[in-house]
Amino acid sequence: MKTLYLTIAAAVTFLASSLATAWAVVEYPGGDPGPAKVKETGEEITLSNKLFSITMQKLGEPGAKPKRVSDPLGGTKSVGGQVLEFKEMKLADGTKVFSGVESFFQINDKMWNSDVMEMEKLKVENLKAEPKSPQLSRRVPGKAVSAVFIDNKTNDAYTVEARLELRDGSHYLRLELTVKAKKDTDLTTIWPWWFIPNVSHGKVVISGDTTNGRMMTNDIIFAGLETPMSGISAHQITVPPCTEVQRFLERGKPLRAGETWHVSAVVGLIAPQQARRSVLAYLERERPAAYHPFIHYNDRYAPRDEKNRTDETMWTELLDTWNAELHTQRGERVDGMVLDSGWDNTNGLWSVHKGFAKGLADLSKKAAGMKTGLGVGICPTGGTGNARQQRIDAWNKKHPGDAEDPFRLSNKPYFNTLVGRCKALMKSGDIRYFKLDALATQAKSKGPVNADESNGVLQLATELRKARPNVYINTAAGAWASPFWCFFADAVGRPDAEFGQTGTAGDARDKWMTYRDGIVHETFVEVAPLCPLNFVAYGPTLVTANGRPGELGNKPADCVKDMRCAFGNGSALQEICVDPELMAQDNGALWDALAECIKWMRRNADVLADTHWVGGKPWDGTDGSVYGWAAWNKKKCTLTLRNSSASEKTLHTTLRQALDVPPNVTGTVTLKNSYADQRALPNLTDRPVDVDAEIDITLQPLEVLVLEGTNAMGK
Repeated sequence: MKTLYLTIAAAVTFLASSLATAWAVVEYPGGDPGPAKVKETGEEITLSNKLFSITMQKLGEPGAKPKRVSDPLGGTKSVGGQVLEFKEMKLADGTKVFSGVESFFQINDKMWNSDVMEMEKLKVENLKAEPKSPQLSRRVPGKAVSAVFIDNKTNDAYTVEARLELRDGSHYLRLELTVKAKKDTDLTTIWPWWFIPNVSHGKVVISGDTTNGRMMTNDIIFAGLETPMSGISAHQITVPPCTEVQRFLERGKPLRAGETWHVSAVVGLIAPQQARRSVLAYLERERPAAYHPFIHYNDRYAPRDEKNRTDETMWTELLDTWNAELHTQRGERVDGMVLDSGWDNTNGLWSVHKGFAKGLADLSKKAAGMKTGLGVGICPTGGTGNARQQRIDAWNKKHPGDAEDPFRLSNKPYFNTLVGRCKALMKSGDIRYFKLDALATQAKSKGPVNADESNGVLQLATELRKARPNVYINTAAGAWASPFWCFFADAVGRPDAEFGQTGTAGDARDKWMTYRDGIVHETFVEVAPLCPLNFVAYGPTLVTANGRPGELGNKPADCVKDMRCAFGNGSALQEICVDPELMAQDNGALWDALAECIKWMRRNADVLADTHWVGGKPWDGTDGSVYGWAAWNKKKCTLTLRNSSASEKTLHTTLRQALDVPPNVTGTVTLKNSYADQRALPNLTDRPVDVDAEIDITLQPLEVLVLEGTNAMGK
């Protein structure tokens, strides 16, 4: 087995500046990074902006035999040909941020110095802006330095292209590695970054209680590999006393001739007391599509025929109802109408059954007339129960001799067929959303149950986005609390059962709300403080008489409270499972409430990317508390609070603490009720409140309040 180690150490100069560029969805709170620059001086190449500079040094001569040369990190080293090395990372006062370890391989049990990888090509790139890209960082220009390396110790079995990218406005640097195999090789693990942070900059923390996809932080930097499959470890060294940080990615299988393995990594700056927002600003710039709400109807609890199917007649009626009630009468719309199940022919593989005479094309046209689109639910592992067995039987008839359980994403024929089916749905039915469900996972997984299958999910999402860059992807099951899931999916479902109840306070709906939010607190908030909540799918808004959610009762006042809480959490994915006849009670009061919630989310979408947890736990085993979500930017904020207790509860806080206002920002916030029927909060609503003033927010039993505010902030 071979393990590839490629490392970067960088020279970084930190400069104070104004707040970040205004177009960012979440602004970096530590200063405006400014434009990216590149400079070549002799044997050195420097990437820089207002906040930092990265200096690389060429060592040796092209084609030369191995010889001893000066090591930028001290002493000498053996170099064959010409290699590219990186100096350490420094702050403006010259303090070292971290030391880099030179590039090397581990081949079986032997370690090879940087003479293993000889630089073949070096290129400086001017990156052009792509104004229409859904990825924010690509909307601005930048600079990159790339080099191609050859492996002269394994008979050129593979090449590696290392590419350093710095975009305008970035407070971080990205490294991309592309390994191309010329021959079969047992290279199965990559270590793209291995460094020793300066002990004077605080304790090294491996953030998150998951097995994969975590980040390293100290007081001034964050670092990680841009995949939820990555590993990371920190080892204490006694002489000199320090911590060695290693980050790695295991492939799980050999790299075959002609295959390409792409790995990327990041190191970025953390503004004082703003680790969460500093990381979030990076994630929002680099994820394939920045935060944007996807509010949609899902037919999971809609009536079915005797074969548990929906059809075109049912769906035409649904579209007509939603068009009349929401779009025409109330001037609102949803972003999608989703066929969750019952739409496909289970005697095939994700093809539309005959109950839809022309496939989904006609329904898609009808949806477009409502300024919305269609989505579908697909179980990449084949689904469950009899439907799954029917799909397997149909597959085996056409693929005799295939595996006993063919619906594995590591099964290449099946994977390619699945991708082809999804692409066909996008083309013929204009499908804009995929809910990828029933993926292999544990109830509260902290990492992949099966690495090959989890990698298959990531690859499936990548292939779908290649076909349609703005497709909305929801991995409804199978994810864990890694921030890097947002590089593949627009939303991830919270783990555990879809429906449940927790606690003793309130009625069935109150207990459902406590369950829903409590699982997110347990599996995301508590274990992964750097994982954004804005892409976590908490669970649907439920107003239905069907299935287990029928147990909730559907009193309008209770349903309104549930809706406001669900939208108030700020999650981009808002799934709505409602029965039209129940929504129509009390002269359409619930349609009115839904329209108000949608208006609230669209009105505040420019701040909700920052949504984060506020207050306590929904249920601690004996009682509830005041908890909720807040979001802040320089101009506005939101605050949603719920009391999950049967008794009155008070949250003692400051607005700086609740809104996570940066320490260098001062001023006041004026909050108002988001909904007209809410009670005023003494000494808090409809008046400017200093962000550092201590406040008590008292909520009545099981009360939900949603607030929004404007900020009068100084610097």
